Parts: sequence; structure tokens; C-alpha cells
Amino acid sequence: MSYTDQPPAPEQTTTRVNGLPPLVAPTDVLPSEPPLKPPFEPPPSEPPPQPPSHLRAYIAAAIIVAAVVIVGAIVWLTVGNDHSIKPTPAATAYQQKVTAALIPVVGANQALSSALQGVTGSSQTIHNAQSAVTQAQTTLSAARGAVAILTVPASQQALSQEVQQALTQENGYLQGVSSTLADPIGQKGSDIRSLATSTQTAFVPLASLAPGAAASISGTDNFLAWVAGANKQPPPVRYKTTTTTTTVQPYQYYNGTGPGPLTVSCFYNPGNGNFISASSGTTCDFANNAFYEYWQASGGDSTQYETIDVWSAQDGQYYALNCGPSGGGVVDCTDSSGEDVRFRGVEQYGGATASAYAASGKLGPNG
Repeated sequence: MSYTDQPPAPEQTTTRVNGLPPLVAPTDVLPSEPPLKPPFEPPPSEPPPQPPSHLRAYIAAAIIVAAVVIVGAIVWLTVGNDHSIKPTPAATAYQQKVTAALIPVVGANQALSSALQGVTGSSQTIHNAQSAVTQAQTTLSAARGAVAILTVPASQQALSQEVQQALTQENGYLQGVSSTLADPIGQKGSDIRSLATSTQTAFVPLASLAPGAAASISGTDNFLAWVAGANKQPPPVRYKTTTTTTTVQPYQYYNGTGPGPLTVSCFYNPGNGNFISASSGTTCDFANNAFYEYWQASGGDSTQYETIDVWSAQDGQYYALNCGPSGGGVVDCTDSSGEDVRFRGVEQYGGATASAYAASGKLGPNG
């Protein structure tokens, strides 16, 4: 059969569905995609070049030296500043002597703090505080002297500096308290507080040698409250009185030597010219107390210069008078405001008369 004799291929008929041509499966096959290449991988890195062997040895030696230095510094900071570690008998002996010098200072500070806590403005509480600060200053002076003569071992140089610093701060604090007690007017509470805080801080490193030293500085809050109150009030009138005192006429016949009596007559003996007198406005109670205090301080010697504290019942407090000879057995006592007490006859005073006056209670709470 020839190709021409083959029967014709049947016609493909298409059936339309809903007027659309039928779907015909694709006969073409997409060519296959080439396989994916692996992501780019950098060539393996070569190891970093190593320094020469002799350089590596130097670096290792430097690291070892640095480590030794660091360890040594840590040991020095830990051991050298720890006063509880006593490496040598000399250091131990030194620390014991420092402790012996500081313990009385701590006790004196505690007494002062208690007195400052008790200050109310009354003459008695102020006097108590003044006595306590004077005792603390005396104790501090003794401690500084004791420390100054000690031989400081090489390992205790840092401790020695800390002790000196603490005692110096203590001295400044005590001076501030003393001057404020003497005259609170115009004083700044912030100064006292700063001095107290600095002293407390200076004593902290010495806790192992002087337990309680930092805590022994206290009472400042109450003390500064009194200072603040004193600055809000007008200053007191110094031993003034509203009582009128009549001048005794025998004064015009004064037959003693030296300066004559003042305006206010408190005592006069025309037989020997002895007297006690005061300037206008000053009470005889105050003048008589000044006579007694000077007699006691001078030992009955009118040629002596004395500073005395005299009780004023009128004001309820003590006042300081500077007394000295004026010639002829006369003694003049004055204060900064110009008030004057003048008397004669301390050489003839004493015995039962002085004892009776001391027991009268007129001299104030301190006797």
C-alpha cells in the first residue's frame, strides 16, 4: 500500500461547552532547569602568621610580670591597709600604744556628746558643756603628745597618717564647739555640723584600734538647735536691775588710797576704807559675787590679774569679768560692755565670813 492509499486520519472534532472551546492538554514539555550551583564558598582561610619564637617568649614574660605586679598591688592594698593584721612585733606594739592614746579621747568625746545633748539654754547645762569640752581638749592634747613621741614602723606609716588626721579634725571640732558655747550669737550651725562630720569620717579607719570613736561624736543636733534659738533672741541685758539703789553718803568721806568707790554702794567700812561698789544699773548681789570670786581666784592678793566667772541671779547666768589692781589695794573688774565692779579689802577677807557667804547659795549653781 502506498502512502497515498492510507485512509485519511479522522477529523478531530471539538465540542464547545457553553460556547467555549474545550481545554486541550499541552503537548509541549518545558526543558528541565539546570541544577542549582552551591552557594559561593570562600577559599579556606590561612592561619594568621605567628610571631617569631623569641618574640612570643618576650610577650609571655611581659604577661607574667604584669600578673605579678597586679597580685602584689592587691596584696599591699589588702594587707598594708588592714590594721587588724599585725605582721611584726614592732607593728603590734605601735598599734597597742596608739590604742592606749585614743581610748581616753573616745571617752571624753562621749562625755561631751552627752553634755551637748543636754544643753537647754540654762546656765547649768551650758556650764556642763563648757566643762566637758575643756576636758576633751585636755585629753586630746595628751593624746597628741603621746602619739607624737612614738616610733612609727615602716609598715605603719599609713596608720600614723590616719591617726594624725583624726586628731587634727578632732581639734578643729572641739575649738568650734568651745567658741560657740562661749558666744552662740552669729555662729553658723553648718560650720559645727561640717566639723563634726569630718571628725566622724576621720575616725572610721581607726575603728579596730579605737572602737566607737566615730560614734562618740554626737549630740550636735540638739546643740545646734540651741544655737539657732539663741540667734533668734535679742542678746540679754547684762546684769541690769530695775531696783533703785541709793548711794551711801559715807562715800564722800572715803579715806582709803587708790580710786574711790563707784556709784552703787554695796559695802563700806569708814574705819579702814574697804568697800564694794558697782557702776550704775548693776546689782549689789552681782558686785558681792565678783568680790568673792576674785578673792578666791587671787588667794586674797589685790595685786593679781584674774579673769573670773560671776553669777548674775538677775539674768540666771554667768558673766566673765577681767579684774586687776588699780593701786592702794583697790581692784577693778570690767567686762566688754563697760560694766564695772570696784572693791577694796580682799586682804582682810576670809575665814568664817567667806565660808558663810559661800554657803549662802548666792554664788550660783557652781558654788
